[in-house]
Amino acid sequence: MERDRRRLRANCACIALLLAIVSLLPGWSFGANGRGAIDETALALLKGVEAARLTMESGRVKLEITRRIRGREFAAVVDCEFLRDGRRFRRLGAGGASRVTTIYDGERLLQYGEHLGAYVRHLHRGTGEYCFDPRIIGLNYQFGETTKVSSCLRYANARVVRLDPSEVIRGVECAHVFVRPRVDGGYQELHFWIRPGDNFQVLRFMYRSDYRTAIVDSFYSDDTAGGVLPYRVSTEVTTTEGGVVVDRSGIDVQQADMTVKPSLESFGFAGLEMPVGEAVIDEVRHGRIGYWDGSKLTAEFPVSRGQSVPLDAVAPNATQRRATVLTTLIAVNAAVVTGIFVVVLFRRRRSRSTRLPE
Repeated sequence: MERDRRRLRANCACIALLLAIVSLLPGWSFGANGRGAIDETALALLKGVEAARLTMESGRVKLEITRRIRGREFAAVVDCEFLRDGRRFRRLGAGGASRVTTIYDGERLLQYGEHLGAYVRHLHRGTGEYCFDPRIIGLNYQFGETTKVSSCLRYANARVVRLDPSEVIRGVECAHVFVRPRVDGGYQELHFWIRPGDNFQVLRFMYRSDYRTAIVDSFYSDDTAGGVLPYRVSTEVTTTEGGVVVDRSGIDVQQADMTVKPSLESFGFAGLEMPVGEAVIDEVRHGRIGYWDGSKLTAEFPVSRGQSVPLDAVAPNATQRRATVLTTLIAVNAAVVTGIFVVVLFRRRRSRSTRLPE
């Protein structure tokens, strides 16, 4: 027993000595979780990417997004205004008119469309529309409403951040940063090929897991946000085993003006630009939370901008009209079915009454 204890203490001392020697190597330290090695040079490159992107505190960009999934192609043109964590996306239709407006104000997800209605969406369920931070373009292959630049780089709680040998991407020598994030179950790794310079341009990003591999290529020009934001991004997602392509997408930045500073009102209900009288439904609360009177939500139906009266004194709004039409269609269908049933029943009784006795 005593011999086993001595052997255990000796092994622990050897491990502690080995860890101390490794921690003294230049450019290396152990992460806060105690299980990952962090290369300070690689970490500085990732923080440089984050700092360069966050210099764009506000702006306006116009994006053309194309996507091909399982043989089907989708395309959308969106106009985006952002101010720090707030952003407003307007999906444009023919002639540049807004079809659907989606807003994220840092906490809530708001949405309005003429044929859709007005909603406070469930944040974690999404909307089916784009509403992402444009500063993450080229840093990820997925675009969530709450995704930030730092959550794309994933260095904060990484197991490993290291600097691999540099590589040439499209004729440009780039630093290769490897990140192994801390995940529960499975395996993930991130690769960033960063062009040295003040803008810390990420020319290529790769994500790899047990099931999926995604490669994102970014192209830069000084004419687009001073070279900080790419003007074109192409993404290809394949299965890790077999390399079967499951998704292809592209983003073209048609316009980018980082001097625009939207007002805070643009990221509230006023930014949805919905008509007076539109009812707003909250998916989280599972009910109507008010009517838009042109400046705020009110519990009563508004007659005109800033005024409201009891609901039974005014004509129905767009949402109520849609509900009335639906109710009318249901009533008409019920009447038709009832009529058919009555006719069939009448004919059966008539045939029985006219049948000759045997």
